[in-house]
Order: sequence, then C-alpha cells, then structure tokens
Amino acid sequence: MRSLFLSFLIFPSLSFAQVNMESDRGGDKEGWGLKTDFGITLQSGNVETFSYKLGLRADLARGKNHLYLVLNNQYGEEGGVSFRDQGFGHIRWTHMRGSVGFETFTQVEYDDFRLLQTRQLNGLGLRVEFMEVLAVGISGMSDFESIQKRDEGQLDWRGSSYISLDEDLGESFKIHVVSYYQPLFKDFSDCRLYSIATLSASVTKTFSIKNQVSYAFDTRPPDGVEKKDLQFIVSFELKTSGE
Repeated sequence: MRSLFLSFLIFPSLSFAQVNMESDRGGDKEGWGLKTDFGITLQSGNVETFSYKLGLRADLARGKNHLYLVLNNQYGEEGGVSFRDQGFGHIRWTHMRGSVGFETFTQVEYDDFRLLQTRQLNGLGLRVEFMEVLAVGISGMSDFESIQKRDEGQLDWRGSSYISLDEDLGESFKIHVVSYYQPLFKDFSDCRLYSIATLSASVTKTFSIKNQVSYAFDTRPPDGVEKKDLQFIVSFELKTSGE
C-alpha cells in the first residue's frame, strides 16, 4: 500500500519546540507511503505578513519492522522582521513482536525564538500496544543542546515516556491524544512536558479537516524564554492511495 497526502495548514504565530512523533505514526500497513504538507499565509496593506510551513514524511513497513522519516520547517515574518524560524528532522525504527516492541530514534532540531541553536536526540526503548487503541512507550536518550550566545553545548541524559490514545468516534470522526514526559535523569525537577490533541473529521474518503491543539512546558528553559508554549492548527488534508 502506498499513499500520498497533501495538507494546507492555517496556524497562528505561536511556537513550540518539542516534536510529537506519535501523531505522525503511519500505522502498520505493509509497503511504503509518502506524506507532504504545505501552508502559507500572506497579508499586505497596513501589515505585511508572510509565513509558511513545509513538511515531509516517508514510511516503510516490512513485516514486524516500521521505519519512518519526518522533516519539517516553519518560518514567518511581519514587516520584514522574523517571528518564527524552526525546523526538525526525525528518523525512527520500530520492531514489534505482538503487542510489545523495540524502537530507536534520532532527531535534530532548531528554534531561533527559543534560542535553540541545535538539539540532537538519540534514544532507544520499549513500546507496548493495547487493543490497537492505546500505546505506551518508555525510553532513555542522549540530549545534546546548543543554546545561542553560549560558548559550548551541553550533553545530558533524559528519560522519554509517552502515552497515546487513538479512538474512532463513529464513521467520520477520530480523536488522537498523546502526552510526553522527559525528565533529566540526574534531576527529575528538570523536565519537559508535552501534550497534543487532534480531532479529525472526514468530509469524503479523500478529504478531511483536522483541528489540533498543542501545549508544551519546560521547567528550565534558557534565560529570556517562556516556560510554556501553545499552538493551534487547523489543517485541510487531501489523500490519494493505491496498491
């Protein structure tokens, strides 16, 4: 099975740094798939505003193995002054044996407005699935973080746990909720929390509307950066598929 998706996104000027891979998980359908999304905002007159979002996801599923790659970039400016510039790349491999599996991942990201010059994560852990509706994951990861205006980056070790729920609400609606908890191993009061909820409504077999709200909280962000971030997204998704 292979699929191609095209999404048009509407999003306000709110940012968040953590990345939710669970909502991008493509399932266990055999074969490969490709998903792209693109959003743009243009405004002229009293206020000159330009912003865009670009995304790409590739999946490969063979038997008990699932490999996927996600790339994303967001940029925005108003009156010639940038108010958003962030991006990430994530690759993950999952090997499932029944309801229990092993997964490993690597992620690289940046976010100018959280003063994040670069962050690189490398982790591995376990995933447990319950009745194709609920999934729980627990892993350990290295976290190398380089903050703008600092001379050197810093390497830490964190846990990364999540709980994910997918539920169909009738034939046309689906809800997805996931929460992450990422504490520093040497000091659990230094942690990152992230939750996201998505409601999808199918208009036709190939067209759907998604409403999403995300909340991220970092107990110890860099100086001058807020502890919490909130983001709302409305997306229009067009899907085609074939054997």
